[in-house]
Amino acid sequence: MDNDKGCITYWLNAVQNISEMGFPLLLTLDPPYTSENTLVKWSISYPIILSVASSKALLELNVIQGKRTVWFRGAYQGYCFHDDGLKIATEADLGLVDAYINGDFSLIDKNEGLFNLFLSNELFSLFLDETMSYTCAVFKTADEDLKRAQLRKIHMLIEKARINKEHHVLEIGCGWGNLALEVVKLTGCKYTGITLSEKQLQYAESKVKEVDLQDRIEFILCDYRQLPKTYKYDRIIACGMIESVGHEFYEEFFRCCGSVLVENGLFVLQFISIADEKYDEFRLSPGFIKEYIFPGGNLASLSRVTSGIAIASRLR
Repeated sequence: MDNDKGCITYWLNAVQNISEMGFPLLLTLDPPYTSENTLVKWSISYPIILSVASSKALLELNVIQGKRTVWFRGAYQGYCFHDDGLKIATEADLGLVDAYINGDFSLIDKNEGLFNLFLSNELFSLFLDETMSYTCAVFKTADEDLKRAQLRKIHMLIEKARINKEHHVLEIGCGWGNLALEVVKLTGCKYTGITLSEKQLQYAESKVKEVDLQDRIEFILCDYRQLPKTYKYDRIIACGMIESVGHEFYEEFFRCCGSVLVENGLFVLQFISIADEKYDEFRLSPGFIKEYIFPGGNLASLSRVTSGIAIASRLR
């Protein structure tokens, strides 16, 4: 920086497809000095508005790049704009996901391998345990095995719901079916789980088929608002799904739960909470998670949950 004037140098071998040149090619924008070996000099305006013919020709540049030792480089190819450099300097803390969402790079390689991975269950299997549990676990020690902590969480939910063989259990947001398998194996109850994910549904059904429990376990691809009100369940479990419901829909969620629960039934809810005094500030503030991970989602406070239950349902 000199006299409040910005200067930036790009390593074109890295940002363009010219890595095989064998020597570094650098591009400096607004240099603080005048080059001694200037072959030609001209000025263009920004942004560059191309004609249709120019746009088509621009798409063909990569095809002839490097042919007859001629290399094309510069902002007109979509590389090295000033704002790209500014984004790198000021938004690095936003991380890999934000860069991907902003279109700074693509996960579609020439073999289309990574793109398919991100659409499948394989991605989650890379960082989840064998139970494929996506919600908060219950640890006894900081270094405890994740699978053990997840099973403890599942068993606590089953215990709190006081489930026996005669009960029909509904799980709202069943994920990959880990709770379904455990609750039926431990209690012999009948289980129904609902989900909005086709991939998770297919995975869960395959796991149930492996242990031959199709007569006790059923998965349905539907929203909780689509549950028929004519059928009642003895127990309802919702673990880590109310975060995706959203502030405006808590009452409707609890109303739906109450409408499909038998008289004197039990409803067990696990959720990530935020302190009551910080609730409004959090829900009204923008953030990376709310913008990209759970659009429309929200972290509930205890008083917001209890008030929603009291206002909209017969749950107590």
